[in-house]
This record gives sequence, structure tokens and C-alpha cells, in this order.
Amino acid sequence: MRIIKKIATAKTIRHVRKPEQLYFLKLNLPHFAKSINAERIKMFWIFKFRKIKHYEFPCKLKKFNEVNFIMPFEIKEICNQEIKSAICNDILRSLPNWFAIESSITEYTNDVKDMPFYVAFIKEDSIKKNFIKEKPIGFAAIKNHNLYTAEVYVMGVLEDYHRQGIGKALIYACEKYCITNKKEFLSVKTLDESHNDKNYAKTRRFYLEMGFKPLEVFPLLWGEDNPCLFLAKSIIL
Repeated sequence: MRIIKKIATAKTIRHVRKPEQLYFLKLNLPHFAKSINAERIKMFWIFKFRKIKHYEFPCKLKKFNEVNFIMPFEIKEICNQEIKSAICNDILRSLPNWFAIESSITEYTNDVKDMPFYVAFIKEDSIKKNFIKEKPIGFAAIKNHNLYTAEVYVMGVLEDYHRQGIGKALIYACEKYCITNKKEFLSVKTLDESHNDKNYAKTRRFYLEMGFKPLEVFPLLWGEDNPCLFLAKSIIL
């Protein structure tokens, strides 16, 4: 493996000092020619200075015969109410470990129709029909509370696409919305740690990594069995 440009995420190369930078790696393929299709080395979306840029990003190697390809994706704002509702419904129902209450899914599906709505798409090739279609794999809806604060009202990413930067991209899109609309704070609610749930433990860790700070617990907001943790972060305008 050979570095051709100093520009990668700290998670990819340990000695990187600035996580906003991306290193470009180029594979020497002689040993991998039979097992790797070089055409699959495509693009990887990253966000720098809260603006979407995309760079060539090959892959991350574990072993000679084991390669993790990073999925290329694109964030788009959706305005059509029915499409918002359909995407929200489909993705939430695919995440029963996080969204298992039918009334909540129905409420989210209806509420997002009138909210700013960002969706992560990947492109799928259809060999039989000879066209490329976009598949929604994650979304985030924003609720405006007042002139100063917006909330990540509901957010979900298909479980098969977790830990590929999609959730971070959606949060960055929410932050960009706040900057554009001069919102000073972005908040979010999730399940508190007093409820022992390993899936929501991952969710809380994700929000903490994104700079959110826990401010208060509302033990009865979602019922006694689902204590609500309120988190927020300051947006630099």
C-alpha cells in the first residue's frame, strides 16, 4: 500500500493529526488482482468545513484476501411530503432494535412531512433493466423550535450501512442547515443510559462523538419504561 497524497481520516491512519484531512491510498494490486475488481474502487464522500466534497478513496485492507470497500453515497434534501413519509416509514420499520413502538413510527412518519428532510442515497445498478436507481439508506428530519434552536427530530440509517460515515454526514447536513438559518443550537433526544439497551448505548456514543452534550433526563416524557436523554451542541455561526 502506498500513500500518494496527504489528505485521510484519523480512523484510517493513526498518526493523522487533523481528522478533517483525508489520506489517499493507492493499492499495489499484483497480489490482489484475482480477488479485487479495481473498478469497484470508486468515491468516498467526506465533509470538510461543513461542505460536501468527494474524493477518490480506494479501500481499507485487513488481510491480503479481505478488503472493506467504503460505500459511496450522496446527501440530498427532499421536499416532497409523500416521499419523506415513505422513506421515514421504510427505514424506521427496518430498525426494530431502535424503533419498535408502532404509534411512534406512525407519529414520526406523519410529522416529518412538514420538516426539513435530508436523505443519504447510494446508487444501485440494475443489470436486467439497464438503469441506475438511487436507494435511500438513511435520513434525518429537523424540527425548528424557535429562532435559536433546531432539533434532530428523528434519524435512522439502515443497519447494514452502519459505521460507514452516513450518520455523521446526516448530522453535518443538519449542522449546515443550522448555519444557513442562523440557529445557534442543535439538540437531539435519545434513550437514557438508565435503560440498559446495548443498541441505544451505541446511539449515545455516536452523539457524544459528534459533539453533543447530555443536558437533562426526562424520565416520564416517553413513559416510565423509556427515560429520555436530552442532548445539545452549540453551532458556530
